[in-house]
Amino acid sequence: MKIYEATWSEVAEHLKRVDIAILPMGSIEQHSLHLPLSTDSYDAEWVAERVYERLREPKPLLLPPLHYGMSLHHMAFPGTVSLRPETLEAVVYDICVSLVHHGVRKIVVINGHGGNRAAVSNAAAKVKWRTNALVVWVDDAGRDARMKLVETPGDIHAGEYETSTSLANRPGAVRAERIKKPNLKPYSDALAFDSVAGFHFRTDEVTDTGAIGDPTRADPEKGKALWEATIEDIVRVVESLRDVEVDIVWREW
Repeated sequence: MKIYEATWSEVAEHLKRVDIAILPMGSIEQHSLHLPLSTDSYDAEWVAERVYERLREPKPLLLPPLHYGMSLHHMAFPGTVSLRPETLEAVVYDICVSLVHHGVRKIVVINGHGGNRAAVSNAAAKVKWRTNALVVWVDDAGRDARMKLVETPGDIHAGEYETSTSLANRPGAVRAERIKKPNLKPYSDALAFDSVAGFHFRTDEVTDTGAIGDPTRADPEKGKALWEATIEDIVRVVESLRDVEVDIVWREW
């Protein structure tokens, strides 16, 4: 059931049959010279719709997407709109607790933006403590296919991967004539974009176009294969939760 198309009484009846909800989320942020600011949010919603179509009945509740994310590292590029980490964490927490209040026991967050990961993880920990509900976030689906198909090392933003997937699911939005290989400036060899170390960076410090990766290597057929692997992985995660029993326990801080 798509919660935004239902009445409250229809949701109440549906929750007697299934206790899973799906929340897609992304960001409004720069995606180099050739991809729209809405790329992450569009992709999260697009994937959620395809996953929803493949899930068996009764289908989980599908929520509308959370369009804004944690994008402070992209703020040097006009159009980027960012929530603070603590704001995003609070928003995700409030959404999840609202769902649990009405009978949802398991929530799957389809996260289309890596910058959201820490806030989602923190919110999930708080939801678990407060209610005992299970919050699962998915932001690395299709990993095996990506490792095989994406040739660019450290390709993490608006590069080969995202340009390929955009050519596959929203080709009309790609400014093909503006696709350009960026000049990249990693902080050091040990802090390259596929480093084993974690660190925060400002995007304008490390790339001239906003891309981190090589969009000139993008291919729509590659993008289709990447999407298929992503959708299959997420369907498997959601279906695996059907028989997981979760007892809600409300706790005070």
